[in-house]
Amino acid sequence: MNMTPCKTVSFLALGAILFLPGMASGQSLVFWDTFANQTLGETPGAPWTGTVQSAGPVVVEADATNRFGQGVDNRYLRFTVEEVGSTTVQARAWNILPAGTGPGVFTLSYQFIETENSPFNNNSRFVARIYSSDDSPGTHMAQLDLRTLRQGGLLTQNAVHRIDWVVNTTGDSISYMVGSEENTLAGTSSQVWLDGNAVIDPISLNVPGAFTGFDLRTFTNNDTEVLVNEAGVFDSAVVGAAIPEPSAYALFGGLAVLAAALGLRRRRA
Repeated sequence: MNMTPCKTVSFLALGAILFLPGMASGQSLVFWDTFANQTLGETPGAPWTGTVQSAGPVVVEADATNRFGQGVDNRYLRFTVEEVGSTTVQARAWNILPAGTGPGVFTLSYQFIETENSPFNNNSRFVARIYSSDDSPGTHMAQLDLRTLRQGGLLTQNAVHRIDWVVNTTGDSISYMVGSEENTLAGTSSQVWLDGNAVIDPISLNVPGAFTGFDLRTFTNNDTEVLVNEAGVFDSAVVGAAIPEPSAYALFGGLAVLAAALGLRRRRA
């Protein structure tokens, strides 16, 4: 059977739509960065909104030794604290959504490695914070400190770990699936998943509200190095979802536009 170009492109576009993460399962990405389009050796640009480097650099690096297992072309964000004292190094994604417009349920996801250049003790802290209003440090909804996971014997130095932090800012309980298991999360609460497993008790929210942004930061008085790969925010409760390359969206979005244009031309003919 012969297939016209219009039909061919239409089928490709349909496949693209089904392929895009979230289209079939109901979630979509609010924010994502695989660092593929970031400039090597520099602090991250858009969609990040700023960094603080008072104690050491936050820079994009090539994964030359394939630490994350995604090939030597992969890029990650390196946080380095280079001096002893009370120090903070941050990468900010604050105010990525206007106040009051963000999802009431969302998931912050990222991969990380705490390297051999970190002491891997209680003085080494790497924190994620989530926000519901502006970028004032006093208004974060909650924070997740890797020290808590390390104290529980849940982390391995130099190993790749993944955080999926499911957050429910609404006043009602929600149910969501992880694999074949249904999970419940109370209102104004959050659950941390490490490598696909629920860990530590749920974290209550200090100032619940619609999600507006997050930051990743060190709090440490030791030399510390943490690598972050594939950071993203989903607009629903999801665990283990893939964060796509921006080029994938461009490719499949282009196919969909092309299919629509050819379809319109065919109807006019």
